[in-house]
Amino acid sequence: MLAKEISDLLGEAALEEIRKLYEKLDAGEKVLEWSVKVASPASKESRGKLHEFVRERLHNIDSKTDQEFISLFYSRNFKRVKRTNDYLHFKLFKSNIDTMGALFRLSKIIGCNQKLLSVAGLKDKRGITTQKVSLYNCQPNVFEKFYKVAFRNRELWVGDIVTGQTEPVALGQLQGNRFSIVIRFVKPKNEVIEQLEQNLSVIREKGFLNYFGMQRFGRGNIRTHTIGIEVLKKNWRGVVETLLLEDTYDESINKQKKELY
Repeated sequence: MLAKEISDLLGEAALEEIRKLYEKLDAGEKVLEWSVKVASPASKESRGKLHEFVRERLHNIDSKTDQEFISLFYSRNFKRVKRTNDYLHFKLFKSNIDTMGALFRLSKIIGCNQKLLSVAGLKDKRGITTQKVSLYNCQPNVFEKFYKVAFRNRELWVGDIVTGQTEPVALGQLQGNRFSIVIRFVKPKNEVIEQLEQNLSVIREKGFLNYFGMQRFGRGNIRTHTIGIEVLKKNWRGVVETLLLEDTYDESINKQKKELY
């Protein structure tokens, strides 16, 4: 994996210093200056490959040729890395949190940019869900951080870790969802079971209305279907006014909007 590549290309001493840097960043420590020097390869082609490796595989680290050395130095600007064959796949178990919130929290725990985590689809907040996630170009100590997830969060668990995958998990790969409906804290039990049996009998005979929830029609005071109606009418003024009239958390702004419109 990445640690072996760093060791082979830059040496064990550089690998150790890079580990220390990432540990500081993961702990939230402020890094003002950091640099490491490694021996410069003799050929220009080899030097170019070394610079390419540093800039595309190591986050927050840049490099430059400095006479007979290659200087690695800390850069606060996050650099997007190219996709290679270095993907890690795992199962994410979550409860009482939606997928994007879970990925954000997970990225903070393991110390990576959230954009390096990808999924095939989104799972709702209200439910205990499991889904496959991929992580690109993970750091050497990522496994230690994965195991910390279970101890820090009751809402997140990570398992079934598989390394060395060639492709990320991507939108569109989802073949479907499988649900189990669990009704908890039911009292009194016998009466509820009897009512459920009656309701299920009606559903089997007559079917049920297929409702679409807030996920499909937006949120807040303005429903997206209202905006859609104005778009179909080509009433662009109505679209803009509908968007502007949506209430915000700032009551003073809401008051100004009502005065204007």
